[in-house]
Amino acid sequence: MRYCARLAASAFVALIAPLSAEAQQPLEIRSVERVQSCWDRGDGVLTGRGLEIDTAPSRRTGWTVPRGAANVVTLENNGPPDQRLDIVFVGDGYTEAELPLFRAQVDAQVQALFQIEPFKSYRSHINIHRVDVISNESGVDHDPTLGVLRDTALDMGFWCQGNSDIERSLCVDSFKARSYAALAPGDEHVVALANSTKFGGAAFFGTLISCVSAASSSPHATLHHELGHSLFTLEDEYATGGPAVYSGPEFARNNISIHDETTQTQLQTKWWRVMGQSLPGFDGPTGAYEGARYSRLGIFRPSPNSMMRSSARPHNLIGLQNGVVALNRFDGDPFPLIDDVTQPFLGEFVGHDHEFFVTPLHPSTHELTIWWQLGLDVIPGQTGTTVRLCELQLQPGEYTLIVKLRDDTPWIFDEDVRQQNLFSNWAWRIIIEDQPADRTADGVIDFDDVLDFVVDFRSQDASADLADPAGVLDASDVLAYLDRFTSPCP
Repeated sequence: MRYCARLAASAFVALIAPLSAEAQQPLEIRSVERVQSCWDRGDGVLTGRGLEIDTAPSRRTGWTVPRGAANVVTLENNGPPDQRLDIVFVGDGYTEAELPLFRAQVDAQVQALFQIEPFKSYRSHINIHRVDVISNESGVDHDPTLGVLRDTALDMGFWCQGNSDIERSLCVDSFKARSYAALAPGDEHVVALANSTKFGGAAFFGTLISCVSAASSSPHATLHHELGHSLFTLEDEYATGGPAVYSGPEFARNNISIHDETTQTQLQTKWWRVMGQSLPGFDGPTGAYEGARYSRLGIFRPSPNSMMRSSARPHNLIGLQNGVVALNRFDGDPFPLIDDVTQPFLGEFVGHDHEFFVTPLHPSTHELTIWWQLGLDVIPGQTGTTVRLCELQLQPGEYTLIVKLRDDTPWIFDEDVRQQNLFSNWAWRIIIEDQPADRTADGVIDFDDVLDFVVDFRSQDASADLADPAGVLDASDVLAYLDRFTSPCP
């Protein structure tokens, strides 16, 4: 088959532009940020609300991490930090003598984390680091009661360090937590564990921090819920803690809506594509269930129950979709599905004798869908991880060889989401200067190709000049073609 030899510049740019998640902005430690605090009412159903507070007072004092202040250990190393999601555990209220306790609690959290989806299936996408932060005193502020203060490294405390009226709101100085986490090789997300048995937690939306009381009755469920907020960008789906009837505007976060099922479908908004869908192991079926984000009426959630509504539940399909996207979004990597590939991007390769490869980054449940293109044309039968140019029998000309990868996980129901977040590609420039064994370009190497060579050789056509020295047609060119004819891809 003969392929298009040259792409127009505009089409070429569109063709090879990475279609992965949009580039992350540099993390900003904000003056005021939203903190989400949730806790179990005692019956498994969660309650709580959001706060807008200054969580980084140390930023204004010129505080810095003391030199040599903390030991850093990588617990899970699945690849370079710029090609993985890096989660960093830091601790507060652990004296040096209590560091073994902190390490054991981190190990337990990590083990529990990889037992739930989508962390379990996308484990290869994640690195885990631990920073052994030492505090002068054991415990955290306002534990067990408001007014109890302790000298700790990260200034964690209940009642959000006295800044709220919510006892279970466990906050940290986000500037200090982020500064210690920055000692690790990568730090997209931070988990701050408090040395406390009191139930509490919080999620910091702006600085991507999840706070958990490490020795409470349900620390693993708390972390999973808080990660739903800060990492998966999900809102609460429970219906207590606010006005009975919600009367405000629509929300940006995609797991709550002011629209019922009929209106979502008419407007083609929020989770309309997922209505009626369900998957084993996840909360559902998907619909529009009234009661969410602290109000019983006027606002809807995607499922009867979920991790964002009750303790120790799985995600619903919207939470699952957000999670898969989050675990495929790596800081600084525009090609998130590619673990390794022939370098460089858009490098120039001359001649038939080149092999190109790609090593996909894929979940444990399935391989990625792979296909190769020459310009806009898909190469038939090329769905593996390598391509040899000699197999393609390219005619002389310039080409763009492209490999494309897509994660076809059944956990994504919105194909726009898949295309924007679970797709990647890579491209090379190819220059072919002499003809292949298939001189007639009919896809078959046969006697017609021999006749074509003989005609060109006898007429001293430059296309028959296959051997050195260039410009001289002799027996060496005949032998060169016979080698190519009998073994077109040695």
